[in-house]
Amino acid sequence: MRYIIIIAAGLLFGITGQMTDGRIDIETEGQGTWVLDLRGYSLETSINTEYAFQSGHTLVIYDDYTVGLRPNHISETYVIPYTRYYAGAEGIAKKRGVLRIEGKIDMSPNDEKGVIISPNPFNVSAEIRFNTPSGNAEVSIVDVMGKSIRTLHTGHMEEGTHSLIWNGRSDNGEESTSGIYFVRIASEKGIAVERLLLAK
Repeated sequence: MRYIIIIAAGLLFGITGQMTDGRIDIETEGQGTWVLDLRGYSLETSINTEYAFQSGHTLVIYDDYTVGLRPNHISETYVIPYTRYYAGAEGIAKKRGVLRIEGKIDMSPNDEKGVIISPNPFNVSAEIRFNTPSGNAEVSIVDVMGKSIRTLHTGHMEEGTHSLIWNGRSDNGEESTSGIYFVRIASEKGIAVERLLLAK
């Protein structure tokens, strides 16, 4: 009987992460306590305190629960360290791990590059060409810290190739300083990110 309990404790748990529209949904499954290091992330959804609580950069989750996070930066791969505490054969056991979530998705499987920016670097304005499936999409310009500078489009888009222009200004009409920025395209299929350089 004891051997069966060990097997169950070792197999019937897991943690997964999936990115959709810029949000990472973390799902835990199985008995135990999960402690996640959220440095570099913000909570996107409210927490049911019966199953989870947050203290500083630490998120604690009990048993089966799903929570949404928003990255504070742009990356091709997001990393979230965690520790799981659970009932083992000789008392409370601890297991450390790292959850990795792919953040960059090529939205155009027929093209080698899903986002084309021309010219890049640019001085006055840049044309951004990209493909999306039919559905809601958001196209924005963000800085290296992940802060949104300009929203170029939000709402429904038909399937196919689209073109938008960024004139180097923010949503408030202010001129952006020279430097590296990112085009972030979130659609029903996932997220595409491409770097562009504003050189004045």
